[in-house]
Amino acid sequence: MKLASLLQKIITTFTTLGRNSIPLGAFWLGGNSAETAMVLYFLETIIAILLAAWIVRLRAPAEDPGYQTLASTQTEMKVNGRVTRTFQPGNRRRLLEGFLIFSLAFGVAPGLFLAIFLFGVLKADISLAVILSGLGGIVVFQLIHFFMDLFRQREMSPEDANAIITASMGRSAIVFLSCFAGVFLAAFVNDWFVIPFAILKTVTDIGSLFKK
Repeated sequence: MKLASLLQKIITTFTTLGRNSIPLGAFWLGGNSAETAMVLYFLETIIAILLAAWIVRLRAPAEDPGYQTLASTQTEMKVNGRVTRTFQPGNRRRLLEGFLIFSLAFGVAPGLFLAIFLFGVLKADISLAVILSGLGGIVVFQLIHFFMDLFRQREMSPEDANAIITASMGRSAIVFLSCFAGVFLAAFVNDWFVIPFAILKTVTDIGSLFKK
């Protein structure tokens, strides 16, 4: 492994550990509620979605024949017995639109329900100051990771862009559902659910780095 590649792996591993340790530290060391930690993980995932879209926007070509199998759409409408077909060629914009609609819509519904449940039903002990300071640290680690990826990905093919988007979609779906389930477990079963969740998420995030 070349020195530059090794250095990149070390930095990205450090940033991954950093952003994952903040919610866990708030719960385990800071004495904050499990719900606070899960909210931080939820917000971390939202930011990761936006940064994944940003790197594709900056590095992937706007138009490329490779998008045709990845982001083209064909619609069919039947009006008064007449069938009308519309084909929209794939490009970077359509790829990103599909990604953001899926990822953010998948997070907005659980997020709204989570907020209602936490603040309206449980009256959970969540400190806004802890959320803001924790989120600030998470953003710093995520931006370092982002610029490392930006430096490494000089050019990106449509297939590369789709791979990043697909991985982000899978990760966000799992984390959103886990945060949703975790709040219920913390409220009614055991708030120590946060620790195995944090360990599993951190190991998965680090593992994904070495698959690249």
